[in-house]
Amino acid sequence: MKHNYNTPTWISIIILSLLTSPLAIAWLLLTRRELYLQFGTFTYRVAPQDHSQSVGTVHWGGFIFQPKPNSRPRQIHFSASGGNVRLYQRTYIRLLPRCPDRFPPASAGGISHSIGPVDIRVTRCDPKQPSFRGRRRLPEIVKPGRMPVFGPVGSPLGLQCVGIEGSEYDSTSSLRSLALVFANGPTEHEDPTRTQEYLDQVRRDLNKEDRELPEEAAREFNRQLRKMGVGSSYDQLFHLKQAEPGISSRPPAPTTALQLISSTGSSGEERPREIREWHLQHIFKHDPFGPQLFDGLPREVREQFSDLECKELCHQAYSVLFGYAADFAEDIALTNAQAIKRQFNIDVLEFDADLIYWPYTKPLSTFRLEQVADSPDRSILSGAAYGIPYEQLMDLLESLIIINDHPDIISQYQAAIDEQEERIRSYFSSWAKQSQ
Repeated sequence: MKHNYNTPTWISIIILSLLTSPLAIAWLLLTRRELYLQFGTFTYRVAPQDHSQSVGTVHWGGFIFQPKPNSRPRQIHFSASGGNVRLYQRTYIRLLPRCPDRFPPASAGGISHSIGPVDIRVTRCDPKQPSFRGRRRLPEIVKPGRMPVFGPVGSPLGLQCVGIEGSEYDSTSSLRSLALVFANGPTEHEDPTRTQEYLDQVRRDLNKEDRELPEEAAREFNRQLRKMGVGSSYDQLFHLKQAEPGISSRPPAPTTALQLISSTGSSGEERPREIREWHLQHIFKHDPFGPQLFDGLPREVREQFSDLECKELCHQAYSVLFGYAADFAEDIALTNAQAIKRQFNIDVLEFDADLIYWPYTKPLSTFRLEQVADSPDRSILSGAAYGIPYEQLMDLLESLIIINDHPDIISQYQAAIDEQEERIRSYFSSWAKQSQ
């Protein structure tokens, strides 16, 4: 979106940002903190100028550090590229803020310039736009008259809603996409070897070279930690040790999972083929499962779908595999996958569907259903399933409903999400006590 900066307001902001440059330099040299000053819809940011060349993987993140048991927690941020590491804190000052949350993305323009050791950036938010950082509950997102959102009734196959995986809005703040994840709660005797801790370790080993700091960077990270008064090391902060039996426990890893992504329009029409191919080429470099699944597809599947469609359906499996079956992905890719084209009738709507089904012991499926309708706002339902046999999955998809007009079902989903989040908080609270 193009913004008009040739206005009295923006011209004044540009002049002020230049006039305050000496103050910004003094702030950074004296405090070594990034500054975020929000006034109304504008955010004034001061940060060190990055003179390093980012080569290879760039790591960034943060952690919360409490110097003493009763002291105020401090949030530490970091970025690392190659051997260059920077640990820093941020100062937030808010004056008559009008943005949806603390510091939303700049949806109404932004300017930046570098002077000496600092980068100064001024951005403006649109207070009418929802912020991607605001945690929104399902009843706030799914309402009558909005984009149809599909979901199961009750708890088929023991599936409970465990999370909102993502949502997207258009320029008018209308919901355009919503991803919900469902999983079962197996008994401890179903597969006692596949614990949550075991899956944590499997996930940490995926693309380990991309996730781990180089040895030189880890040493520099620890040096800066000591300089800031943090007694822990990089390994202690970011490598969770397995909880000791009897001290803290987590439920067994789910054996059945379902991802449902409700959206509108046709992504194939919205994005040119060249853009879709470029996007897949990029994400396949960081997807540990999609290339495996694609390379293992038999000729019959490739005859049914184009290579682009196959890659999109294979990448669609990432979420359920990473969350619930990362240890089975290689074996699943070796099974004789099947390509399926069929129609569905879901809550009075007719859909054409493309599916790929891997008949493993715990089957994997990916699917895309597009409403048969001559409308730019036709419904699309895509996603993936793990541990659900083909016939059961077909029955499950056919039995889905549009939940927008069912507040009882929406409340049921939100209650299950709250329970899942409480279990996670309880576990990490217990783990933190062990680590002290």
